[in-house]
Amino acid sequence: MPLTRLTSQVTVDAFSTSPFAGNPAAVIIFPGDSASYPEDEVLQKIAAEFNYAETAYIRKRASGQSDEYDLRWFTPTREVKSEPFSEES
Repeated sequence: MPLTRLTSQVTVDAFSTSPFAGNPAAVIIFPGDSASYPEDEVLQKIAAEFNYAETAYIRKRASGQSDEYDLRWFTPTREVKSEPFSEES
């Protein structure tokens, strides 16, 4: 996937209700028609460039369900593996 297809990038202040407080994290949202993430090496380089404790990559799940997303986390040096979970509404 070309990086020009990124739809948005935001910095969030985790663990805070005030701007410029808490722990900053980058969040990158890929378009809904993205079949896959860019290569792991590219995701790692982006996280290293941000140099925040964590960078999140979010992509709508290929199943077509409008409320299902995939999430990957990277620190500046490695991917943080997480267990899948679901939230019951």
